[in-house]
Amino acid sequence: CQRRLDGFRQGCPEGEVLLLKSPAAEISVMEEEYRSLIHEALIPGGFDSVIALNDLTALVLMNQLLAENIRIPQEFGVVGCDDLAIGLCHPVKLTTLHYDRKAIAESALKMLLDKIAGKPDIIRMDHPVTLISRASTAKTERKS
Repeated sequence: CQRRLDGFRQGCPEGEVLLLKSPAAEISVMEEEYRSLIHEALIPGGFDSVIALNDLTALVLMNQLLAENIRIPQEFGVVGCDDLAIGLCHPVKLTTLHYDRKAIAESALKMLLDKIAGKPDIIRMDHPVTLISRASTAKTERKS
């Protein structure tokens, strides 16, 4: 998570990064937390977009934004991270970051097997991330 946050800061050096705590296990608790977040941090802080920890978090936040009559993407942009199929099922299709989960799993398994075999080499896994642009970030106007 820290590396992802550092990447967001590097990619958006002029923006402010608000780190959210990990989402609760129950959707109803997440909904209440995000309702509070909208009123206590996002609106007062002048935020106009969020890059969420994952697609589920993004979708729950989008539902709460819409419930507060905040239009997506016209007034607020949302990006998830996982590229899960559920992001295509929302009325506002979710922009997301895609990465090859199979390749990451295979690299992790190889790294583990190498460690078990006693190989002391430091292993670095580099896997590309692709932005899948959809309706949740197609901003056409900004809220004043």
